[in-house]
Amino acid sequence: MSIYNGKELRHFIEKEITNVNDIFIASAFITDAGVDWLASNISEQASVSLVVRALPEDFLNGATTISALKKIVSYGWELAFNENLHAKIFSFDRSELIVGSSNLTSRGLMLYVDGNIEANTRLSADAKSLRFIDALKESSISLDLSMIEAFENFLSEFKKTYVRVDKVLNWPLELTNEPVSDLFVSDLPPNPINKNGSKNCKFTLVDSLLNDDRSAEARKVFKSLKIYKWLMRLFEAHTEIRFGFLTKEIHDALIEDPRVYRKDVKQLQQNLMSYIEVLLEDEILIERPNHSQVLIKKN
Repeated sequence: MSIYNGKELRHFIEKEITNVNDIFIASAFITDAGVDWLASNISEQASVSLVVRALPEDFLNGATTISALKKIVSYGWELAFNENLHAKIFSFDRSELIVGSSNLTSRGLMLYVDGNIEANTRLSADAKSLRFIDALKESSISLDLSMIEAFENFLSEFKKTYVRVDKVLNWPLELTNEPVSDLFVSDLPPNPINKNGSKNCKFTLVDSLLNDDRSAEARKVFKSLKIYKWLMRLFEAHTEIRFGFLTKEIHDALIEDPRVYRKDVKQLQQNLMSYIEVLLEDEILIERPNHSQVLIKKN
């Protein structure tokens, strides 16, 4: 199994991609140069779908460009975003994969500059790999021109007061219509409340606001997270939820492959309970009968 740098990867794809009918690319970052290169090397009949991370900070620092996303839509390709994405995957006809570190950018593919030091490898797609790709696509949010323009307008206004901070900035809730049936481990707090030190953890911002006595803002941020929306959907069918039942529901919703152990889900769930108890006391009552826990939705 060989390792390809960005330039070698580009040359390999250019030779192989002309007659490919189905192309899937997961790339945390996407720029105009990468989209232009892809468009110039594929058949017009090819079906193309892409998933990008598309966090606000990616546009603010130029890692991804609005114009690149607009080009993708103009070509009629499918486009979606997943704020948890870090993977880089190139899939051809669901039979051959390239995975590694190269993004669909000029630096990732060494298009016009020396680029980054990348490491990519080529492998045949097996059933497990295809399940991962399908799950990634299912859990991502479709992007059309109107949503891209809404992102652009938000960024234009935000830049006027933007100060770079080491915290995750999410899109306003009204700009997205995020699916909530599936979960990733990263949608759950890795540690109990006020114990999340990683600056890249989405729960760190909640902790920071709480520590600054800004509980109303912390509550608002927590309610914008996918896990809150997932939990509220669960409450649509149940007025009370026992701890063991919640463990099963979380375990079934997680789409990581290999599957997460139930004991690890219980720990993540305990972490989540610490946030619920502090931030959702006006919505959810936690009772503890017989050393168990029951979540009861308040009217």
